[in-house]
Amino acid sequence: MNATRFLSKAFTYTAPAAIITASVAAAINLCIRNIFLGLAMLPGTFVIMAGVGLTVGMAAKFVFKQGSQQVQDITILSGLILGGATGLVALTALGAQPAWAAGGAVVGGISGLGFLGFSAQRSISRELASRNVLRRVAEMSSTHQEDLEGELSEILLDCEMALGSFHPATATVVRHLADFYTQLNRMAAAETLYKRALGVYQEVSGDTALEQSDCLHQMAKIYLNRESDQAITVARRALALRAQKGLADSAEAARIRWTLAQLYGRNDKFREAVEEGEKAMATLEARLGPSHPETVSVCRKLAEFCQEAGQTNTALALLTGVLKRREQANTPGDPQLVELLASQARIEKALGRPSYQDTFIKALAALKKFGGPDHPMAGEIVQAVGDHLAKPEWDEQSRSFWDAISQGDQRKAKLVFDEEPEVASLVDTEGWSAFHWCAFWDLERILESLLFRGVKVPESEELPALLAARWGRRKILATLLSRGADIEARDANGSTVLHEAVVSGDVRTVEVLSHRKVKLEMRDAAGFTPLHLAVKLGLDTMLVELLARGASIETVDEQGNTPLHTAVTFDHFAVAQCLLFNGASPLKHDARGRSALDLAQELGRTELHTLLAAHKEES
Repeated sequence: MNATRFLSKAFTYTAPAAIITASVAAAINLCIRNIFLGLAMLPGTFVIMAGVGLTVGMAAKFVFKQGSQQVQDITILSGLILGGATGLVALTALGAQPAWAAGGAVVGGISGLGFLGFSAQRSISRELASRNVLRRVAEMSSTHQEDLEGELSEILLDCEMALGSFHPATATVVRHLADFYTQLNRMAAAETLYKRALGVYQEVSGDTALEQSDCLHQMAKIYLNRESDQAITVARRALALRAQKGLADSAEAARIRWTLAQLYGRNDKFREAVEEGEKAMATLEARLGPSHPETVSVCRKLAEFCQEAGQTNTALALLTGVLKRREQANTPGDPQLVELLASQARIEKALGRPSYQDTFIKALAALKKFGGPDHPMAGEIVQAVGDHLAKPEWDEQSRSFWDAISQGDQRKAKLVFDEEPEVASLVDTEGWSAFHWCAFWDLERILESLLFRGVKVPESEELPALLAARWGRRKILATLLSRGADIEARDANGSTVLHEAVVSGDVRTVEVLSHRKVKLEMRDAAGFTPLHLAVKLGLDTMLVELLARGASIETVDEQGNTPLHTAVTFDHFAVAQCLLFNGASPLKHDARGRSALDLAQELGRTELHTLLAAHKEES
């Protein structure tokens, strides 16, 4: 507590106490001299206090626009000090001796200092309790979702017991619980908690504008998923609070603005959606970079708003620009690439450009590698390239079978196959056989029929077994392996089925492979073992599974990097913790003679360096 704050606090406690006791002492002295006048002035003084306090409080509310908590504080303090001083002057004028008032003031001042000490001790205790609560929230593990609600509820109860319901730390815990309910799609409960936290932030003293803005933004996002007349108003309030703090150009303000754009789009106000969306994207490009996933996501959706607003060429220019920047930056493929290409193809088709078919074909290639069968655009993309997949010499039955199997229609595909088994040996223009599509769409019945009829898996660059592992098709994978698929086979990137299983993040697929004695130390073309790959992707659960199956924690890639080096390189703190807990050494050197500890310092990974240094001292 600095000197100014201490003096302000001391005045707040001692001045009212001194004035009240001085007034009481003066009233008692007046009673001695004139009992009727003294008895009348004793309650009269408190009436004066109440009148002055209410007058000043009303002025603070309507003239200076103070919040309810601030108005309450001003009313009480002004009533005690200004009203009490007025009453004391009146008592003295009516004949009370100043010595009595002075004596009362001294006693009151000393009592006020005593209350100040008690309050300071209580404030320190509350501050420590607040920090402890926030520390517990920060340390919560989000890996066990089933335990998180109980943990948060327990912290909230402790917080209310120690700090009360109307405390900023309590509101923060309430917000975390609301965030958790949002993740579980329990929107009604989340909305109630956000409103509760917002109410606390509005009532407590201190600057909570940003916290209020966060609550309002979360409420606006909830309203985005349902019809609500107040949604746009709530989003604008959240944005205004950011602007009041001079943060109108911050990334968080851009996110609020983007929510506002989506709300306009939901109400078919596409011009307003484009206007707000362009502002949001410009800010995100400046703050996060044009190639950041969040910026790219906004750009793709903004293109849809532009198209709906009749600005089709602008929409196409947006998507073309993003794809060009990704290509120039050598951005790795991801599900966003699928969305960008599919959206571009849609717009090209709307403009009547023949290039849309080639763009859909590119989207299909990205879907197979990065998007997967559960991608929301998967069905649309495959259907759009149906004519391209069919070879010119195919008859009607072959085309019918391929349309069905490429779109995951197991019933129709089986009907055609039962009539014309020869169609199963075909390979489409992109090099995929029926086995590939079975692995992609998880068509177990078709796969069993193919194998039962003796259809051979054709040779291709992309192996159906690797495809099944990539998308977590455990039964398909087990069937293919049991029918002779090579568990050590590699694709063009040197990936094995285990590498692909790691990428899928599906621990049970790794279990299927481990039962078949898969080798755990095979490297892909980049030199990564499956363990290195799990670390690179930040998959701590997969990491634990591989270690439990016998993967070496000190295995090295072609540059001599251990998994711990890789965790530092990709800044995965939780993964590094997991490796250290399982016995990884922070002192083992790579081919350049650097330990993981050295690498953390070199890359400026402060938290990781602290973690590794502490582990070094412990060991």
